[in-house]
Amino acid sequence: MITIFGQVKQYYRTQNNEVSIVLEHRGKPIAMAVDTIESVEHFEEGSITEAPTTLAVEQEARFVTLVGRRKQDGSTVLILDTEQIVGNIENES
Repeated sequence: MITIFGQVKQYYRTQNNEVSIVLEHRGKPIAMAVDTIESVEHFEEGSITEAPTTLAVEQEARFVTLVGRRKQDGSTVLILDTEQIVGNIENES
C-alpha cells in the first residue's frame, strides 16, 4: 500500500502543474491561481474594445470588461478586470 501511495504521489507531482499569475493591486503584488496560461498577448492600438452588453448577462461576466483581437489570427480574447476580481475576493473575506 505504501508503494502504491508513493507511486500515486509521484504521478500527481509530474502531472499536476500549479500555475499562477502575479499582478499588482493597490501597490502590492498578488498571485492568482490559474488553470493554464495560453499566451501573453501584445495588442495593437485599436484592437481592444468594450465587452458587448450581451456578455453581461452571466454572473461571472462582470469580470470581463474588454475584448481584444489577436494580431496573428484575429481571434477574440476576453480581458478580465482584475480590480473586479480582487475586489470581489476582498469583499468575501
